[in-house]
Amino acid sequence: MDQREFKVDSRVDKRLRQWAKWWQEIEEGIAGYPQNSSIAMFLDGKTINDSSQKGHVIPIKNEQAWEMDLLINRMGFYNLEYKHVVTLVYLSREPITKLAYELKVSRRTLQTRLQCAKTWLDGALAIVDDL
Repeated sequence: MDQREFKVDSRVDKRLRQWAKWWQEIEEGIAGYPQNSSIAMFLDGKTINDSSQKGHVIPIKNEQAWEMDLLINRMGFYNLEYKHVVTLVYLSREPITKLAYELKVSRRTLQTRLQCAKTWLDGALAIVDDL
């Protein structure tokens, strides 16, 4: 994997994790922000990227989450499998191995579909971010 592929994957993955966290908090009735504010974390000597804050995701605004919904749905119009894989992987909170078993595909096939979906989303995000 070259440096460009890593940056693409991490950028799209970050946006998808933020989107998934937003949906999780909507379902749980939370306002969309983490338990501790960034200021409280800073005062406690922690950073947002602190490894002790495992699973912490920087919150996104409703508009950003809706934008991601729109892009994922648009991707599903062109390739429903990609949309299905992205929503399962990011919203189900299940291991990829279990999801692959439930979908009756190999783990490698699921990872390939996920990577293709991320590549599609990277292109779509590049267009949206340039606007």
